[in-house]
Amino acid sequence: MWTVLGVSLLGFTLVDVVLTTLHPTGSSLLSGRAFRAVWRPWRRIGRLLPGDARLAWLSLAGPLLVPLMLALWTLLVTTAFALIYFAGIQGAPGNVTFEGQAPQGIAPAFRLSWITLSTIGFADVKPSTTGFSLLVAVEALLGLLILTLTITYFLGIQQVVHEIQILGSKLHHQRLRIGDPLGPLRHRCRDGRAVDLGSWLEELHDNLTNIGEGLRRHPITYYFHPRRRGWSLPATLGAIAQTAVALRWGLPASHPVVRDPRLDTLLEATAALVADLQGGLVPVRPRRAARPVPRSVFEAARAQGGARDRWVARFLNLDDDMRGMLVADDEDPADAHERYRAWLGFAVPLTNFLEDMARDLGHGRRVQEPRRSPPGLPLTSLDILEPDLPAFGALGLRAVRSRPGR
Repeated sequence: MWTVLGVSLLGFTLVDVVLTTLHPTGSSLLSGRAFRAVWRPWRRIGRLLPGDARLAWLSLAGPLLVPLMLALWTLLVTTAFALIYFAGIQGAPGNVTFEGQAPQGIAPAFRLSWITLSTIGFADVKPSTTGFSLLVAVEALLGLLILTLTITYFLGIQQVVHEIQILGSKLHHQRLRIGDPLGPLRHRCRDGRAVDLGSWLEELHDNLTNIGEGLRRHPITYYFHPRRRGWSLPATLGAIAQTAVALRWGLPASHPVVRDPRLDTLLEATAALVADLQGGLVPVRPRRAARPVPRSVFEAARAQGGARDRWVARFLNLDDDMRGMLVADDEDPADAHERYRAWLGFAVPLTNFLEDMARDLGHGRRVQEPRRSPPGLPLTSLDILEPDLPAFGALGLRAVRSRPGR
């Protein structure tokens, strides 16, 4: 029985090691649940701390998860081999040699397993048969293999974290320098025309794709926090989504920028990353779907330059801001309403998703606060996200239901 338990536990642990460190999707049997179990109380403690202290506390969680993961695997492997050794010692006491009187129980089996895995050398207990010597050699090799895989995995984590922080810092600095949530986009618009916009969209797509693949390969990266909120994953993803959304649905469908295939590619990459995070790492709360206002109400709000419905008001703000940034032709009111409806299908779900992710990562609602907000735009990046992508289904995303807002 002890042998079966030991072999089963060893097999379970090795499968988890291989899935976590080598599988292309980073799936695991135990590690992912262990990360979440550690993160929840860590985040709860962080919420009791003031601003900078909270960010410093949260930034320690990710790096600590790696040695904790190695310690967990070490404990499981040590226990597995201890059970196997214990069965062998009970069946044939001559399998091991003790210095002095042989102790009773499972303690010597654990001691043999630990000194083997830690490679500190045999002392008062050591194998004395060929079978046990082979078992000891296998355990030592497995310990070395797990340590090597963990180090390699950690190096991959650092690369993904570096990419997220580099991209986040670039977008953050551009927003602050211009004093506008759409600063990175406004920086590339001159005299009502877009300058080098296509190459920038392609660059954003490549960066976002690398980050998405890194998060799939190393899900633990999700828990690595920068010391600055503006560089965080919710802020970075929100800034990219806001830029792509503003270009795609903040302008009439006839505008040349809207028809740029590189914009569609960026939207697809954004949608894929949100879907992956929503399906695996980010716990989302079910909400009721927002309902678009009738065309007559929308046209009246557009004519008056304001609306009581907050989502209509946000869309009109986005529409006015983009028309002030890029020259656009007039469009039929019916087309504008359809553009609003398509925008709303993504605006509420994406905003709620980013709020859920920011809250899960300990940031609460306010992820990034620019120095100032242009007229007509809310302050926080979650509120300024004017996300008007089409319905989630069209981009392969699972809908996140949301409450209608006023």
